Amino acid sequence: LDKPDAPTAFICSPIHAEGLVAGFESAHRRFPRDYSLVVFLPEESGELKLGHTLRRVTTLTFPMHEIARQAALKLFQGLGMSRDSLSDAQEKVACSLGDGESCGPIRH
Repeated sequence: LDKPDAPTAFICSPIHAEGLVAGFESAHRRFPRDYSLVVFLPEESGELKLGHTLRRVTTLTFPMHEIARQAALKLFQGLGMSRDSLSDAQEKVACSLGDGESCGPIRH
């Protein structure tokens, strides 16, 4: 984070976020002071709190059935099936943003 081109925001899964937060805390870095954090969650998950102070993390929540459908579409594409042969293929995924305390100001 001391480099001028180092990332200042991270978007990741809960398991990666736990490791990221733990690693940064060992280097005395905290969100949102030093970096912003947004975590992808399935809709069945509750509120997520991370860090030594258990701060509420900003989340992007997706419906699990849609995540599974998108994964299946990727698999079918890998098997050579075209999107046109899948009648219910959609390009957009509905998601909701959960407000948290993990996003800091934009740095320039």
